[in-house]
Amino acid sequence: STKWYGVATNPSKGPMVAEFDCPADAWFFKGASNDALMPYSILMEIGLQTSGILTSWVKAPLTMPGKNILFRNLDATAKLLRHVDLRGKTITNTSVCTGYSMLGDMGIHRFKCTLAVDGSPFYEVDTSFGWFVPEVFEKQVGLDGGKKRDVWHKQPENAAAVAATPVVTFALPGDENAIFDAATSSGSLSQQHAVRRRSPQVQFLDGVTLAVGGGMHGQGYAHGFKNVDKKDWFFSCH
Repeated sequence: STKWYGVATNPSKGPMVAEFDCPADAWFFKGASNDALMPYSILMEIGLQTSGILTSWVKAPLTMPGKNILFRNLDATAKLLRHVDLRGKTITNTSVCTGYSMLGDMGIHRFKCTLAVDGSPFYEVDTSFGWFVPEVFEKQVGLDGGKKRDVWHKQPENAAAVAATPVVTFALPGDENAIFDAATSSGSLSQQHAVRRRSPQVQFLDGVTLAVGGGMHGQGYAHGFKNVDKKDWFFSCH
């Protein structure tokens, strides 16, 4: 049968189980703020990468018109059930398709992924991905409706609020310790909770601007930026 958008299997159903043997001396542990903590970006990738394999296995790409199609993550809701020291552990990822639908020339694929160690779950995520033809992808205008807007502390209409709020800018990595020094020396933040980066491989910011009581709602504001280098290590690893 080809009743499922022209393919011989139902893209909305299908499980996949994958395993990752996590090295105890992996680079992301050495670069994190604590040896026992896996950076969330890595944990998220372990949870979501199977979706890219599973969507192809259940033939979702074949529902799309044309050959030059694009695939990207759309959203996710995740829950860390408990903290686990993952060094030297085997992480089991059980991913299940929970739905597939076509919206014109766009396919939406939904998944639920559960990560477990020694048979006990510690992380869950519900997520959706989209298949696009290039024409649909190019029409996406972003969060600001396609308009280019400057950051909050540089918008002219916020000049009075910025002037009334202490705004501090740190150049990284040189000023990284200064971000935490005041809080740790006063005792309001313990050293173990200062999320310092310990390796150039995880230095994804070149500057940070902080404003206590700033922002659109006056509850605090943070702005970070990175100067992108086409030779950055992660481009060749994606």
